[in-house]
Amino acid sequence: ETFVRLATCFLRAAGAISREEVIWVDGQELADKGDPSELLAARLAAAEHGCLAIRDVDALVESREALRALAAALGSVDGAGSGGTLAILLGTPQGLARVSRTEPALDARFPTQIAIPDFTAAELVQFMEEAAKHLPSGALAFEDKLADLLTEHINETYGGGGQGKELGERGNLALARRLLQRAVQNRITRLFNRIQEGETPGESPESERLTKEDFEVGA
Repeated sequence: ETFVRLATCFLRAAGAISREEVIWVDGQELADKGDPSELLAARLAAAEHGCLAIRDVDALVESREALRALAAALGSVDGAGSGGTLAILLGTPQGLARVSRTEPALDARFPTQIAIPDFTAAELVQFMEEAAKHLPSGALAFEDKLADLLTEHINETYGGGGQGKELGERGNLALARRLLQRAVQNRITRLFNRIQEGETPGESPESERLTKEDFEVGA
């Protein structure tokens, strides 16, 4: 998302588009629609002279109808001259390659392709640890040694395994946000259960920490 916003800002400054607003569409949302033409038309209208960004394009690889509707909708996008509309597809290299094979018309409309390395598991853990310190509900810290355990867990669960292997294409901040959100919910459940058992966990420093159990490490 950061890249999309930076690209939109740059192209607005360069005069290629006249608005910096980004209108997002989820690939899964398109795939779930029987006929996504109406949805695409509405989002394109909202994005006119700005940016239409379609995230998680991988979700469309099994929906030929959605891909055809997307290709048809983008056929109306004017990308030439000042005040055009910018269209960006976001997905993994494998997913985008499958989309191109299934609907070659889409590939022809995107002559510029940019490969952005994903975050490693260690970088995702660092992001989550910092984000936990600034939660709206109150700052939370990681328990001792959690960062190392969580890095290994993410690599083994979502990546290529341990022994320092990189997380690869599935390493992204959306994954980190989901894991942190789930851990926070698990912490709430953990503390509630302790209260139900007659304990007062709020008086313990542990209540302000996220544990490996919260992140379901080893579950």
